Amino acid sequence: MNTIVRLEQIEISNLKNVRHGVINVNKNDLSFDRSNIIGLYGQNGSGKTAFVESLQILKQLLSLNKLPKNSSRLIYFGQDEINLSYLFRVINDYGTFEVDYAVCLVEGKDRLVVKSEILKYRESIKYYKPKTVLSKIEKTITIRNKQLMDFDESSRVEIMLANQLSKSEYTSFVFRHEILSSVKPILKEQEERIISSLSKDFNVDFHVIKENGLIHENILMLLNIHLKEVHGKMPYHLNQPMVLPKEFFIHFKQTIDQINIVLVNIIPDLSVIVNVIAEETMEEGSQGIRFELLSEKKGVKLPLKCESAGVLKIISILSTLIAVYNNENACVVIDELDSGIFEFLLGELVEIMDSFGRGQLFFTSHNLRVLEVLNKNNLWFTTSNPQNRFIKISGIKTKSNIRDMYIRTIQLGGEEEQLYDRIDKFFIKKSFQKARK
Repeated sequence: MNTIVRLEQIEISNLKNVRHGVINVNKNDLSFDRSNIIGLYGQNGSGKTAFVESLQILKQLLSLNKLPKNSSRLIYFGQDEINLSYLFRVINDYGTFEVDYAVCLVEGKDRLVVKSEILKYRESIKYYKPKTVLSKIEKTITIRNKQLMDFDESSRVEIMLANQLSKSEYTSFVFRHEILSSVKPILKEQEERIISSLSKDFNVDFHVIKENGLIHENILMLLNIHLKEVHGKMPYHLNQPMVLPKEFFIHFKQTIDQINIVLVNIIPDLSVIVNVIAEETMEEGSQGIRFELLSEKKGVKLPLKCESAGVLKIISILSTLIAVYNNENACVVIDELDSGIFEFLLGELVEIMDSFGRGQLFFTSHNLRVLEVLNKNNLWFTTSNPQNRFIKISGIKTKSNIRDMYIRTIQLGGEEEQLYDRIDKFFIKKSFQKARK
């Protein structure tokens, strides 16, 4: 059977402006054959981007990409380390498992480095206790209850090498290939499969899309690609034709063809045309394709950069939304999903994903239209308390208008945590007058 992985809970400590916060998927909705949609709302500077950043870090760890630079200032002011914990539900040939991955990050020479990592799992059967597969706590490495000294010399050298590489290359230790090859003989088959379920099956269908200000500047559009054979991001320069190696161009063209099938129904009569200018030899000797993207509407063709930032945003994320709709293993995280998108269309897209999709979609937004179409269990809100950044609004009934309740709670309070740092319009007015002088 196909492996399916669902992200069930994210716990954040000391990341950006989040001292502590937890967001989870309602377990009653955590089905493997329908979508899980989570929307996060709140005022500016209250932790929404930190939530997205926590999942960006997870993507980097699973992909063995370098962790963020120290200059990103991701550690909460006055603290020394970031602690992140991710709870997954995994189903594969060996059964259904709850998998807990926790990581602690500190500043290294130039970038964040892994101080500790722990990967645990338990079978989804009542009273079964978690088992630790791999852990690295500072200098102590444990693999299925075995210490480093318990391994033969060859395996010990490989493990020490993997540990050194994780430090020098600013990557995860747990998910390094050298680790898996050296510890494979002592792992149970189901444990080996669980690790690959995260680092391969989940990771290949896991996309984190952060707000791209370059779209608004008409400079660069990051096309997020999710095809059967290819996943990832590909930049398209809006101000000039591009050259791509022939094999990359094929996948780029396939993605545009895929997007057009849906795009014409989202923005009537609009489609994207890949205009091939020429074939040419690239510097390394391979064949390349020089091309540009055009938009076509009712027979009128224009450079794609002439379209609005909202249209470009839809084009850039549409391939991954198609994945959420069709693929039960897809997990897509989008920062500021509403940026530039007409609010009614935004509500329609989210409602379709929620009602008919199969994967997971996590997003942040400022537009309140979505509060009218999503179930209360799918909505989270940031608070003014950095120690408890994420909550659900209490007292919501089946027929409640969550949008109205949220605005009323902002104005009048009523929750244990304050959702909004109140502002005084009188002082704002006076400050504008003062600034004139």
